[in-house]
Amino acid sequence: MLTRSSLFLGLVVCAIGFTGPSTAETWDHIHFSVSDTKAAAEWYAKHFDGKVTKSGPFDAVWFGTNLVKFKKGEDIGGSDGTKADHVAFSVGDVKGKVEALGEDGATVADANRRKAGVRYAIDPWGTKIEVMNDADLRGFHHVLIKTTRPASTLEFYTTMFGGEVEKFKNVMGVQAIRYNDMYLFVQRAVRPPKSQKGKAVDHLGWRFKDFDAAVKKMKDAGVKFVVEPRTSGDHKMAFIESPNGVKIEIVEDIGH
Repeated sequence: MLTRSSLFLGLVVCAIGFTGPSTAETWDHIHFSVSDTKAAAEWYAKHFDGKVTKSGPFDAVWFGTNLVKFKKGEDIGGSDGTKADHVAFSVGDVKGKVEALGEDGATVADANRRKAGVRYAIDPWGTKIEVMNDADLRGFHHVLIKTTRPASTLEFYTTMFGGEVEKFKNVMGVQAIRYNDMYLFVQRAVRPPKSQKGKAVDHLGWRFKDFDAAVKKMKDAGVKFVVEPRTSGDHKMAFIESPNGVKIEIVEDIGH
């Protein structure tokens, strides 16, 4: 009888078997669940120099080429300790920024001497934010996911969405994949992290040039589809789940 572990390893082997360039066009977005979408969009834009916009029916904010969307949700749990643990923004004045967040409804964690120059806060709706100073990349900086299987998790993301694994400035315990103007950080978890379901970070999103080809590859590899491919308005979309349980939207614009 196949065990859960053997099924997981089978998925990874299938994914590694893909050849040729990735069909992923670009990292697309991260989607938060909040009780007040308009207020959340304005809060993030105010504190991290974003531009408020709309993405279909959703309030959203552009941070350069990175899009953060907000959906309505009630009784949402926080992201801290979940599989999609936090987002990070890079600023020149970490201390000043964290103080400003604390004065505007965020819960600010005490400074950690082992992580000099890095501070953490929880936004008013439950998403954990890392505030850091990376002079090489300002603004929206990374999303950190936690997993007990970092090697196979990294393999999944690079196979499905492109990119190459690298160390980030010798930060211990973290490996990174660069996607345009942001990173995906993968951190080893000693214990299985909490589920994303019903939490502040709802899902991540990637955009594809050839959606149908991407769907075929994922289905051939045994990737779990939690929402089957469909056309919605001017785009094709589907939701999948990564081997470590992170919800991911894949999309392709078809309106032009």
